[in-house]
Amino acid sequence: MGERRSLRLLEAPGVGVYDVRCSEPAGDPGPGEPTGVTQVVLPLEGVFAVHHGREAVTADPATAVVLRAGGEHRVGHPATDGDRSLVLVFPPEVVDEALGEDGLGGPVGPRAHLGARILVSALGRPGADELDAEETAHLLLGLVAEDLGTVRAHRPRGSHQRERVERVRELLAAAPERRWRLDELGRAVHASPFHLARQFRAGTGSSIGQALLRLRLALALERLAAGEDDLSALAADLGFSSQSHFGARFRSVFGTSPGALRDSFTAGRLAGLRTFLTAEDRAAS
Repeated sequence: MGERRSLRLLEAPGVGVYDVRCSEPAGDPGPGEPTGVTQVVLPLEGVFAVHHGREAVTADPATAVVLRAGGEHRVGHPATDGDRSLVLVFPPEVVDEALGEDGLGGPVGPRAHLGARILVSALGRPGADELDAEETAHLLLGLVAEDLGTVRAHRPRGSHQRERVERVRELLAAAPERRWRLDELGRAVHASPFHLARQFRAGTGSSIGQALLRLRLALALERLAAGEDDLSALAADLGFSSQSHFGARFRSVFGTSPGALRDSFTAGRLAGLRTFLTAEDRAAS
């Protein structure tokens, strides 16, 4: 049997922030779990799958999952390494206002990844400013809403297409450092490279390459937030061709170098870190 541990980082009248770790063994989705409170789940490490009725989403560090109070969901774990998530708990009307009333979630962009790690890093330190943290949590909800709005606009209509897109996302999340080829992914999901490329973009609003880059950068943020100082090893571990390649892609998305952002995490000042979220929007390309 696995274990699930939840660390409360912030509890305020309008928002709760929790660091949740799960060590469930690999396996198919388990029995239904009731959802007691409305929550937005932002995975930080690992990969798992969330099922609600006929809808399913692969939850990796480039994803947001929305669980609504009064519903029921099932969770599966395709890998044995466990997972960790930042969980934001809002009143249902706040989430409905931001996200609408439908959808289980989907891919989110680099600023949402960064916002999740900013909250975990800042609230893990004594003396964190709770008002700043509340504002950052609501800012993060807004970023998630923007990204999921794009996903809803491109949501695949057929269940088979949705399953194919989620299967590709699951493969990428299981081995983000791998030099994936389109024909290889196509064989894995029984589609031609041409058909897969069209379906994935139609279903997510981005290419497979962009999705892989977002995932790699999300994983890079986790290690930088933990104080990673060997940027060459980090680049190699995540599948970049060189440290300079990693640095260039990182800067194109976040507007700063990996080392500079790592130093900002080390300083741990929430107000300073939040400036990265309010900067001009950038997209991985």
